[in-house]
Order: sequence, then C-alpha cells, then structure tokens
Amino acid sequence: MKTTLTYSIPALSPYMDWQYFSHMWKVPLPDMPSWSSATTEAKEEGQRLWQEATTLLQQLKGQNYSVRFRIALFDAYSENEDIIVTDDEGHRHLIPFLRQQHNISPNQPNLCLSDFIRPAATGSTDKIGIFAAAVDPSMEQENLSDSYLHLLTLSLCNMLVEAATEKGHEQVRKHLWGYAADENLSPAQLKASQYTGIRPAIGYPSIPDQSINFIVDSLIDMESIGIQLTNHGAMTPKASVSGFLFAHPKSRYFSVGKITAQQLHDYAQRRGWSVEQMKPYLAANLS
Repeated sequence: MKTTLTYSIPALSPYMDWQYFSHMWKVPLPDMPSWSSATTEAKEEGQRLWQEATTLLQQLKGQNYSVRFRIALFDAYSENEDIIVTDDEGHRHLIPFLRQQHNISPNQPNLCLSDFIRPAATGSTDKIGIFAAAVDPSMEQENLSDSYLHLLTLSLCNMLVEAATEKGHEQVRKHLWGYAADENLSPAQLKASQYTGIRPAIGYPSIPDQSINFIVDSLIDMESIGIQLTNHGAMTPKASVSGFLFAHPKSRYFSVGKITAQQLHDYAQRRGWSVEQMKPYLAANLS
C-alpha cells in the first residue's frame, strides 16, 4: 500500500534541524553548543543570519507551501547482499546492496543493509519501507533575483525535506507500520536517532549507487509527489530525498567505503548492468 503524507511548514518546524544550517553556513547559532565558545563577531553574524532565515521561513509559511512524503511497505526477504521485494501485484524486484570490505574493528562484522532483513532461508518474509520526499518544486524558485536570498531559500528547502522524512518516519513507526506504537520521543531525541530502526538514503554512505532511484521510482512512483529523475538517477527538485526504512532493532548506519574490482563486477552482475555502465555510479567508492 502506497501512502502520501503532506506536511505544512508549521507542522515541520519542530522537526527542523538548525544544526545543519549552522554547519552549512559555518556560523554558530543561539542555543547550540558552539555558541558559548564563539567570538563576538561570529555570534553577531550567526544571530543576523538566523534572524534572516527565520523571517524568510515565516514568508514561506505565509505562501502555504507543503512538503510531501511518499511511503510504501512491502514484503521482503534477503539473499546474501540482495533484498527481494514483492510489489502489490506480486512481482518480485531485486535490490542489490554493497557490503563493507574494509575492516572496521576485530569485533565488528562487515555490514550490508541486507543483514537487517530476514533471509530467504528462514522460510518467512520480512517487511521493508521504501520512501521519497520532496518540497513543492516552486519553493526552490523563490528569490531567484537575489543570489543570497535564493541560497538561503535552498537551505531552508533542504531542512524542510529532511524534517518531512523525520516526521514521516515517526508516523510510519508509530502508525503505518506500527512496530513502535508506544514510542514517545522529544524532537531532540528524534534528531539523535533514539528510535528503533534506520532510514538510509540513496546516495549516502551505505547506498552510494544513485541508480537505485530507478528501482525505487518503479515501486512507489516518485512523480506522484513531483520528483523527476535525470538520466543518471539524480532527483529534482534538489530538495528531495529517497531511501529505505528498516525496523530491525540492531540496524544501524554505516559507510560502505572503498570497494574492489571484484566487488564491482559482482554488484554490476546483480544489478543487471555491465561493469562499464556501473562504474560512474560507484566511482567515489572504487579503490
């Protein structure tokens, strides 16, 4: 079952992570750890920028923009480094993943996201969530005539789409999937990921292959929330995010890191592409 959740900016405000804004603009912000040790000049700059950003956010609120979160839950099982998903029509879709090859520590296994889905050998299926979220495309077109305000707008768009994934993930855990129905976490606890499960995003360290967006699109119809894919799997609007939801209590985030030529060949074969087709998507991970 596919569900689209639509959030207004006021509904997302408690979920916005201003630490991201502080890091992007390289300024301290009030009520953040870096504030107390910042210079007077840095505090003045941070205070000014924060006021301008919050004023702009109020303007965007007044225009009734929204952010949409698309989610579908599927039966799934794993086979080695692959996850096989069964869609609503009973068709199976293989989603390949990569396993870490570098040694983390003597007591830590080399992880793959497929580790967090029940293996086929158990004889029973598991569940996986597949999601995408995006701002209203016209929001990214605000303030085009002023490069500074436009960049500020794009920063807020990125914060809002991340806030939508945070809020959407919370609703999935507590209601749509319901595996954590009794969860009661504060916004600070949510930002610290103090919940059961993870939501790794495509293009991030555990899923470096952007072409996986094509598989996600075929399963949840990204265009229904305004996301268009380029020929290389990049998303527009730029303030978009897509990925997977895992409920396994021991699931955690990790980085795939560097991969070998042998692993590239194996992954390309499982992806159904040639090695040469696959190389551009994994160029940053090739050792």
